[in-house]
Amino acid sequence: ATLWHRINATANFFHGLGVGKDVVVAFALPNLPQTHLVIWGGQAAGIVFAINPLLEPATIAELLKAGEAKALVTLAPLPGVDLWPRRQAALAEVPTLQHVVLVDPRPQAGPATSANSAADGEGRVTVHDFTTGVAAQPGDRLLSQRVIAPDDLSSFFCTGGTTGSPKIAMRTHANEVANAWSVGQGIGEGIGPGKTLFCGLPMFHVNA
Repeated sequence: ATLWHRINATANFFHGLGVGKDVVVAFALPNLPQTHLVIWGGQAAGIVFAINPLLEPATIAELLKAGEAKALVTLAPLPGVDLWPRRQAALAEVPTLQHVVLVDPRPQAGPATSANSAADGEGRVTVHDFTTGVAAQPGDRLLSQRVIAPDDLSSFFCTGGTTGSPKIAMRTHANEVANAWSVGQGIGEGIGPGKTLFCGLPMFHVNA
């Protein structure tokens, strides 16, 4: 029930940023509880675009431009982690980007927006704190009242990248339901109420 509530609240947060069914929310995050909320809440609001956070900033900017992302969710500045500072300059090259949402996974962390008020220094991109934004939203319903159709796009995932720039593969909600059903059939009694599955794969990869 808590997970469902937070997914709805995350979807409502994205909805408040102007994310609709054909709008892309990208994320470049490691595996975190917040990553799950971004994936499922983002799909309830629009289209989620998974990006490897270890890619070079120029490559991330290239993918964001190709996917026409309106929002990017990424790690806030943390000790020993330079992902956000390294990306700031590159994000100015993405014309569709309007929002950057920073995730600080530390307990009792303060708002993660102090790094900069705008990614390009001109006020075009607004920076938000994920925890604060989601906490301000109701979790008992989708404010958009969206009804998801099977053929609606759910997510973009990148293929390869070892022999050139990653290519963007598009998935529908029907694809995801079929995928989940197939996994359930394959695992059989190993999945169900009271069962716990461990995923050791990165959530930016479609296999996870």
